[in-house]
Amino acid sequence: MNRVFMFPGQSSRYPEMLERVIEAFPPARKIVQLASDILGRNLFAQYQVGDSAFDRNQDVQVGVFLTSHLYLKALEENGVEANVSLGLSLGEYNHLVHIGAIDFADALVLVDARGRVYDEGAKGMMAALFPINVEELEAILSRTAKVGCVKIANYNTPSQYVIAGETDAVLAAMKLAEDELSIDPVIIEKQIPMHTSVFRSVADALLPHLKRANFRAPSRPYVSNVVGGIVENVGPERIVELLAQHGYSPVLWRHAIDNILLETRTRYSWKLARAESSTTCCRSAGTPTRSSRPTCRLISRRTLAAFAPLCANMCGRLRFESRYQCSCQRAAQASVGHGRFVGSSRAIRTRIDRANIAPSPSAAFRGCHHCA
Repeated sequence: MNRVFMFPGQSSRYPEMLERVIEAFPPARKIVQLASDILGRNLFAQYQVGDSAFDRNQDVQVGVFLTSHLYLKALEENGVEANVSLGLSLGEYNHLVHIGAIDFADALVLVDARGRVYDEGAKGMMAALFPINVEELEAILSRTAKVGCVKIANYNTPSQYVIAGETDAVLAAMKLAEDELSIDPVIIEKQIPMHTSVFRSVADALLPHLKRANFRAPSRPYVSNVVGGIVENVGPERIVELLAQHGYSPVLWRHAIDNILLETRTRYSWKLARAESSTTCCRSAGTPTRSSRPTCRLISRRTLAAFAPLCANMCGRLRFESRYQCSCQRAAQASVGHGRFVGSSRAIRTRIDRANIAPSPSAAFRGCHHCA
């Protein structure tokens, strides 16, 4: 089995997060004490005071970074390892620790400085919108540009995005989305417009701290939010450059996941296997039958489902309803997995094309069969 560790961003915070991981993994207490000594303040007390613990973005970032690191150590102590990881926004710093590009202590000091300059930076707002496609969102943002600067800050999924920018402009975009598309935007940050041009000055303030950090060439793949994929031949200077851009550039989270799946598809979900004369796909997914024809074989519906985004109509189901065929068996009309991807994502089509899987003529690209 191949695993990927995914580290969350700062919006994943909740008051009891540190207490819960310490309770589940007692050795975490020593790490929290070490972090308290490094930063010169009592983190045990800091994160026992409820929501007020997160009044400053500095404390939000330190708390989420530390908690994610504790979960990482708990997994590793119990023999759960991963050769690949990635992190969303703040989570990229946990990712850098995991891949060996920086030590925990140095990353903690850097995250503390990052939160401090974020608190001192330009003010604004961030909001999550779902379900919406990128064309609809871009049309809304173009209409609200006259109110102020608002941009896409996170490309999270084909139907979920985060916008950020000046407060009035974000509120205007939220109202348009609600009125015209009947979606319910959620404010996730009331003060800080991360990952937009509004935050460019903050990136400049963070740069000296990045340059002082002890980065080194990673021992595992580095997945950058800015690039949206694996960065090849990366060294300390390139890491500093990308982390500086990180503050005012959109998070290409969806692109990063797509690219990891493509780069590692032979080791991950697709598991395409070609045989000259041994097996062929049968209608019970993953169950081979004898055949003299060459074929490709998908392991199971479960692995195929890992590639499917949620239904665009927000019914909560995976877009996994139409039928896909092995390209080498199209003439015989053999099918794999009893499933299809439903959606309007170019990335989905690209993944299927590059994996030698062809959609059946009946494939539809809208909602799933439950609500289409």
